[in-house]
Amino acid sequence: MNNNSMISDEKRLYNDISDNNVFEFFANSFLVECSINNNKLGEVDYAVSSPFRDAEFNIITTHSCKNGFCKTATDKSIDLLHTIDSNHKTLALRGLHTCKTNINGNTLTTETITGKSLTQLLLDAFKSRVKDNVYHILDKLYDEIKKSSDSSDTLNSIFNSSNELTLDALDKNDKLLAKGFVDMIHKNCFVDKDDNYVWIDQEWCFDNIPASYILFHNIVELYYSNAWLGSYITVREIFEHYNLLNKSTCYFNVKNIILNTVQNKYSTFNYWQLSDFDYKKVENNIVMLHNNLINNQNNISETEKAINNILNNGTIDELVSYVNTLTDDVILKDIPDIPKFIVKYFNANENEQMQLSLAVKCYKDISNVL
Repeated sequence: MNNNSMISDEKRLYNDISDNNVFEFFANSFLVECSINNNKLGEVDYAVSSPFRDAEFNIITTHSCKNGFCKTATDKSIDLLHTIDSNHKTLALRGLHTCKTNINGNTLTTETITGKSLTQLLLDAFKSRVKDNVYHILDKLYDEIKKSSDSSDTLNSIFNSSNELTLDALDKNDKLLAKGFVDMIHKNCFVDKDDNYVWIDQEWCFDNIPASYILFHNIVELYYSNAWLGSYITVREIFEHYNLLNKSTCYFNVKNIILNTVQNKYSTFNYWQLSDFDYKKVENNIVMLHNNLINNQNNISETEKAINNILNNGTIDELVSYVNTLTDDVILKDIPDIPKFIVKYFNANENEQMQLSLAVKCYKDISNVL
């Protein structure tokens, strides 16, 4: 390793730094883990774990060339792995295409899917500026959602439980799903070479959910992540096309309730505080602190100002001479530590006196040496 090095063996990194005297270079560099050659290794090359979930819903997703995609659970979240596995198998029994899953201990492995992401296909359709291209994809997505479950006669009790959750009668193109797989959204779907929609990462399922809610969830997620889509087709226009406009308030509130079911409220609140941070407050606090410092400097007595000038520019003899001109009342009121400092100075040896002179350049410094 030297000043031009781009690669170092992590097992010998610190010896290299010491032997080649490149600590400064290293301290101002970023370390990126990489392979020394093009061989595919078994180490993890991708990992993610959400800090926003409660413990029973928290799993770690990893990818490696050796094992592909895996989800690893803790003791508290092991049930979620079995739910994912069950959801995939249930959807497959309904005739939908899903990635194969397998559980071994606290790890769920998933089949790697090839194809184009449904998200990208939707974005490309928007860019074409042909509305029918967008609706063709969303129509097929809606059909997949309705195909995922048998019908139900009973609406989930969360609906119509308050004014904010009021839901009008479902239209004829909708379907009340006995099992609502709410993770059937575009980012969890790939389209293979045969134009099949292949589903991955199906974690959540709720009973007696309208298919239109899951379609609504798709549209909201798509526009939330790609605000520019509104310049091609407004979200209101798509809501109207699928008769979702009068359901939007209810569905927004249901979406938040589902999120609150799994989210760690403490982590979410702190993230919101940071992401909604008002930097103007920082600026105002800096100004306030600066003004306080200026005011404190302006509020010191004339006696202390004179002492500061002598300590910074004069000698100990000049300090003693000035203090001898002051009354005891002034000394006790404005500079009570000065007599103790003078005594300490004259009781010190030559080297200690030099150290005191260097350490004390204003009256406030004295408290640090007494």
